Amino acid sequence: NSGNKKLMGFLRQESIRDILLFILVNSNCNHEQIVDYVKLSPSTVSWHLKKLGESDIIGFKKTGRRTFYNILVNKDEIVKLLIIYQESFLDSLVDRVIEMWEM
Repeated sequence: NSGNKKLMGFLRQESIRDILLFILVNSNCNHEQIVDYVKLSPSTVSWHLKKLGESDIIGFKKTGRRTFYNILVNKDEIVKLLIIYQESFLDSLVDRVIEMWEM
């Protein structure tokens, strides 16, 4: 499935994966919250969000001057890919999201 291949490509990149997982766990989060969490420059986060948006993986809603982000793809698909490739990620954030999702 080409959608899964594209999603997997993003999940393989740690900074994008961190952004995706943050949005997965904190739907309707804004740019500032994402930047605070991932500790990347605002412009880098914007660039990653743009790429994720162009791939229809995330969507956004503007309210006044703020933009709020949400996951558009099936969230269970993301978690399924994380579980399948968990070993290759070696990432405690991935482990925590999987544990939360399974509760």
